Amino acid sequence: MNKIIEETNIAILTSIAFLLSACHQENELEADMPITSHSEIGFSTNVKSTRIVNGNDLVDESEFKKVGKFHVFSNYEYKDAGVSKSIPEFQNQLVTYDPSTSSWTYSPKKFWRGTGVYHFRSYFPENADVVRSSSGRNLAINYSIYAHDFDLMVAYRHRDVDQENASRKPTTKVNLCFQHALAGIRFKIEALPEDKNRYSLRRLYARNLYTVGLLAYTLNADSDSPDFYDDQGNSRLFDNWKVSYFDSYNQLYPYVGKNEDYVDKAKSFVSPTVLVIPQKVASGSEGQSKICFLLEVKHSLEEQGELVLTEKEIPPTTWYPGKIYTYLFKVKPDLTLDIQVQVSPWQELQGGSDNIIIE
Repeated sequence: MNKIIEETNIAILTSIAFLLSACHQENELEADMPITSHSEIGFSTNVKSTRIVNGNDLVDESEFKKVGKFHVFSNYEYKDAGVSKSIPEFQNQLVTYDPSTSSWTYSPKKFWRGTGVYHFRSYFPENADVVRSSSGRNLAINYSIYAHDFDLMVAYRHRDVDQENASRKPTTKVNLCFQHALAGIRFKIEALPEDKNRYSLRRLYARNLYTVGLLAYTLNADSDSPDFYDDQGNSRLFDNWKVSYFDSYNQLYPYVGKNEDYVDKAKSFVSPTVLVIPQKVASGSEGQSKICFLLEVKHSLEEQGELVLTEKEIPPTTWYPGKIYTYLFKVKPDLTLDIQVQVSPWQELQGGSDNIIIE
């Protein structure tokens, strides 16, 4: 069996702490007078990620505001004669960005009630397949790789008006820290330094993966709080995903090679990043997940190449939301492959946070 060696990145907690402080900063700067029934409910946002090399479908803060739209649900909870009650405040409310004022707006305006507790849940983009019964307590979103191809993001904020007024640190704006709900994968192919062959990539695809799922977002941890992550720094959103269809028939995430997509001892190939549903990648009754390559092998530039289909099982891995998994395949002259899996948080793709090395 493959031996898995995990190297833990000692900087992961520092990275999380930086993200959390960044998401909190705007709230702290906007602290003002106590919240009353005359205070308008406003919104501010944070999206923590950077553009990805060889991929252009992942959203960062500037792109988020350029699109300029997200939706929000909210429940207001209070006690009446000792009995807890809950009423909807926002029902799939569209919120848009106004670049002239650098602020988020919506209509009609709503105001804080001066007491009680609020639960806000938001999603992006607006064409996400949201279940109609969603609320500030439970945001349900369907996702299918066949119908959807976007960077799904969600945010949650809990607000206790009485507690904030008592602490003298209230703010009328709800700061929503959007987190990536999907994982990303990409593939890198390299040849050995002593290999004299040239390998032209004609086609690349995956097989045997979950391709349809439901995000039932019930996690009651603010999306910028430490409780949003487990002890290893992984997003707890993973536990809110329910996969429902395992595709063992189709070629998934197909990529057709271009003329410049070749590999030799001096040049490697890196595929575009594709978005995948978070899942445990392991063997099961449906079959082991695989990556397949159709390579044209040339022993010299002058000769006609030989087309060879080669495939490699993906080693058991868990794809967590908000992380990028780069599968490094080292091609040998006998067309066998070694794999290394490099795992990176969304915002640290270039550096990588830990490695899972398959020997």
